[in-house]
Amino acid sequence: MSGRLSRRRIANYVAEQLLDESVDHSVLLRQVAAYLITTGAVREAGQMVAAIEEALAQRGVVLGAVTTAHLLSDAQRREIVDRLQLVDQSVQLRSVVDPRVIGGVKVTLPGRQYDGTIQHKLTTLAGAK
Repeated sequence: MSGRLSRRRIANYVAEQLLDESVDHSVLLRQVAAYLITTGAVREAGQMVAAIEEALAQRGVVLGAVTTAHLLSDAQRREIVDRLQLVDQSVQLRSVVDPRVIGGVKVTLPGRQYDGTIQHKLTTLAGAK
């Protein structure tokens, strides 16, 4: 018997644990990292993340990222999430702070992206000349 579990099985376990508010997510992530290292599957980390995102989507949770020049307040973050709510799915956003965006917001969801950053607008203007 192999010491490795299927990617789908791990993804389903991690998705369930991520949705459980009583679970310490930092411990969970360390467990997954340790498993990938122990089994020599570190190169498969990207595929593992994709499988976990798929398992979460099957449970009605869409993961995305919001990129801003400065850290968002809780109220700003809630407003963005409220505007992004999808039918029968909740949206969970990871915050990315990138001072190059200057201002505005960029939201990336699977298969969709909205870029309302000043950086994007300036790049678009520069390309139009």
